[in-house]
Amino acid sequence: IGNLVAFSFCLICASGPASATSPNDSPQIERDTTVLLVTIDDKGVIQNVVVEHSSGSTQLDKHAVEYIKSQHFNPGMKDGKPTGGVARVPVHFE
Repeated sequence: IGNLVAFSFCLICASGPASATSPNDSPQIERDTTVLLVTIDDKGVIQNVVVEHSSGSTQLDKHAVEYIKSQHFNPGMKDGKPTGGVARVPVHFE
């Protein structure tokens, strides 16, 4: 199994993405990258994880999901109050 190199995330708020990009503006997803959609509640606790884009390896996808499920996120803020949302989390393996 490859080593987890890095992950980053983009919070998708209930009102829409934090910054809108067209498909042409999106960076090309690499073969060893799994993109996850992570549902987070208003306490930062992960409620659900879905593979949005597979790395092409079931094993790598499974490890990405397991790793993300072990993490804690800071919730988003709306009108000064914590709020849940969905984060798009690319996980890159090398």
